Amino acid sequence: EDAQKFQRWLRLRLKKFNLELSEEKTRLIRFNRYEIRQSKSFDFLGFEYRCQKHKKQKYPFVATQTSSKKQSESLKTFYQWIKKNRHMRNGKIFSKLKEKLRGYFNYYGVVGNSRRLQTYFHHIKRMLFKWLNRRSQRRSCNWKKFRKLLRIYDIVKPRIRTIESEVVPLVFA
Repeated sequence: EDAQKFQRWLRLRLKKFNLELSEEKTRLIRFNRYEIRQSKSFDFLGFEYRCQKHKKQKYPFVATQTSSKKQSESLKTFYQWIKKNRHMRNGKIFSKLKEKLRGYFNYYGVVGNSRRLQTYFHHIKRMLFKWLNRRSQRRSCNWKKFRKLLRIYDIVKPRIRTIESEVVPLVFA
């Protein structure tokens, strides 16, 4: 009932500014800790949210991971980029790769998403290896040399980023 009231209020509020909710993108989902098995997942801003129970403590929580649709789109985009830019020198390719990975990992590096980040990194490495070997008539790179290149150019590995709150001292006047 509360959600329906809020939705009605939101429609009225948006109408004041000549805006409206998109019907195909707006829906109400039952999402609570008592009906975990029936709770559906939903995508929002590139993440998939679902209600799950913790493995050890058995308490419910909201699990967050990269939306599979967004991850596959990102991999396709990278595939097109590396295919188009494989002619560049290694230094330039790897510096661009570092930028791309840093941005991706900073955005999607949330608690509970490490498996998706590892998968993404694995696919990126395989694509890069494939296209670096297609730059000449013969194979120019093996996995041992490729791993060395990753170390030399200091390619970032996926990490979960946590924001630690600053400790602000209390001042009493």
